[in-house]
Amino acid sequence: MSSKHNGTIKWLDVHYNQIERQLRSPFTLELKDKVLVSLSSDHHIGHADCDELRIRKYFSEAISTGVRTHFLVGDVVESAYNLRVSEELGGAIVREQVEKFKKCLPEVEDNKYYLLLGNHDTHATGILLGKESGKIGWKDAEEVFREVLEDRADIEVIGVGFARVELNGEYIIDLLHPQGNNGGCIEKYADYYIFKSIRNGYEAPHLSDFGHYHQKKMTWCSYCAVMQNGSPLKKRNSDGNGFGWIVELRGEPDGKSTMVVYEPL
Repeated sequence: MSSKHNGTIKWLDVHYNQIERQLRSPFTLELKDKVLVSLSSDHHIGHADCDELRIRKYFSEAISTGVRTHFLVGDVVESAYNLRVSEELGGAIVREQVEKFKKCLPEVEDNKYYLLLGNHDTHATGILLGKESGKIGWKDAEEVFREVLEDRADIEVIGVGFARVELNGEYIIDLLHPQGNNGGCIEKYADYYIFKSIRNGYEAPHLSDFGHYHQKKMTWCSYCAVMQNGSPLKKRNSDGNGFGWIVELRGEPDGKSTMVVYEPL
């Protein structure tokens, strides 16, 4: 593995025990009829360049096509990164961002949002707890976000950094929000963590979905399709490559599955 990939691989090695716990006991969903989900990440609500209208349009369009299951793969709020603020002001900033986040997600009957927390979300947790973000544990982050979202039963936190989701006992989607700036090696990273998991006796996913890198693209590693979600940050998304996906997973008579991908934005 070349040195330019080491930062991302190091993240995997440090947090693999957390990943392995999710592999042992994945989050399981039983969905009606066909499996149709939306995948998005890096909303960064509260950032000066966040296009909240774009976020609302994305979810509205997904819902209009029949999606009722949404996976949000980290960094839904900006937190107070790069801001020198008092603890009181920081807390106010984060609470305001979380309120905006909730308002960006339409409340529709039988509609559910499953939230994986990323590094900005963990930083927000640190502010709300009055701790340094580096000292925030996985459970701290999950519990704080559950508390601030308790008035929205349709939003559920399912992990920090990594979550494995089994759909209808047939499809496996791994959601990841790595850390580091090595976005160009995402396929190698997917290969690395899947190979390591298979070597330890776990099944390969049908789809791996990544946040953090703000690059919307889809590719294939050795085992499965790998997606990145992009971001609704205006200045970082000026090339028009959009953000977010709608994915339909279809079971076929021969026992194989087909993945159909739509790009709402």
